[in-house]
Amino acid sequence: EGGWGQLSRSGKSPGPLAAGSERCFSLAVMRKLQEFELPYVSVTSLRNPDYKIILRKSYWDSSYDDDVMEQRVGLDLLYAQ
Repeated sequence: EGGWGQLSRSGKSPGPLAAGSERCFSLAVMRKLQEFELPYVSVTSLRNPDYKIILRKSYWDSSYDDDVMEQRVGLDLLYAQ
């Protein structure tokens, strides 16, 4: 369990998203990353700045978040992202 990522390509840079923002962007999900893939390596190997990795949680139980945030290593990883 845990987070999962998607490889996506956007036509425009999404920039900061805020209420009332006039910026628009398009997003096309190419595929779900496999469990063995390293997101950073996957996106940099494409050598195309239009591709991005989008991470999302795939669980509802917030106790997983608590476990990560209680550990210094977990917090360091979150901040590094």
